Amino acid sequence: MSGVLNKEHYFHFRTHDEKGNVMAKGGATVCYLPVDEDRAVLGVSVCSHMDNFRRNTGRNKSRGDAIRMSSKHPEYIINRMDMEKAILEAKTLVIYAAKRVFDRKTNAVQERLRSEQSTLDVAFDQVMDSMLISRKKRQMI
Repeated sequence: MSGVLNKEHYFHFRTHDEKGNVMAKGGATVCYLPVDEDRAVLGVSVCSHMDNFRRNTGRNKSRGDAIRMSSKHPEYIINRMDMEKAILEAKTLVIYAAKRVFDRKTNAVQERLRSEQSTLDVAFDQVMDSMLISRKKRQMI
């Protein structure tokens, strides 16, 4: 099995500005973790565009994700591969993870907006009720 990755390996992906310069914030790290002689698992860590990218944090989180995936989701265990294929798999995983994070954040924002809207509706109703009550009180006087 020459060319096959036989040890733990990390792939770091950084974000770039429109001029192609590496940005300090955002990015992703993928961990390739061999499980046994023939199989491995990939773990991913996505860094927020609001946080500074740190390789060490990315390694720790992606390794933790790989270990969690191998124990809780054995269906994600894959055959060992060479570097070129591992990089392609890592890029695919980053795209999937970034979409998952984006969807989760979008859902959280939508939920917060719904919550704020219902709070706003309640406050509006309370104000309208108090205005109505004060109007009725004035009419009684």
